[in-house]
Amino acid sequence: LKMAEEEKVAEKENTSGDNPSIVCDFKAKDENFKAFESLSLECDSKNDLLISCIFCKSKILKPKIGTLVDKEYFIPHVTAKASEDIEGETLNQHWLIKDMMQFENIGFTKTVNRSVRYLACADCEMGPIGWHDVSIPNEFYVTASRVNYSEH
Repeated sequence: LKMAEEEKVAEKENTSGDNPSIVCDFKAKDENFKAFESLSLECDSKNDLLISCIFCKSKILKPKIGTLVDKEYFIPHVTAKASEDIEGETLNQHWLIKDMMQFENIGFTKTVNRSVRYLACADCEMGPIGWHDVSIPNEFYVTASRVNYSEH
């Protein structure tokens, strides 16, 4: 998974004492889009808004496709590289998609540890934005805080 040029700049400018490898804040970067934190949703609700990539705004999922679930899962940071110790965060809110053909635009990594494939934007290849456990063929998860939301 590649790192955007602006993230490289942000990493160099990070002088706050925070972990410098955590450079992507996954907030809505455009007033036409909304961050997940600004939405008021309950588990088992459908996504009312279009879900898109934070970096390139490519459509990922149309409205009313994903179901919000509360499932704890460790997902690597965007800046993680396969050859290094993986750093990430445990997140709890994800959109469950039961059919991979319902995605508008999604890419998958190769299988990691024989059990998981991470999801990324197919256009800009940024991610991971979610995951798929290969032992459960009809469950794909998009991490709610790693995507944008908009009306269209």
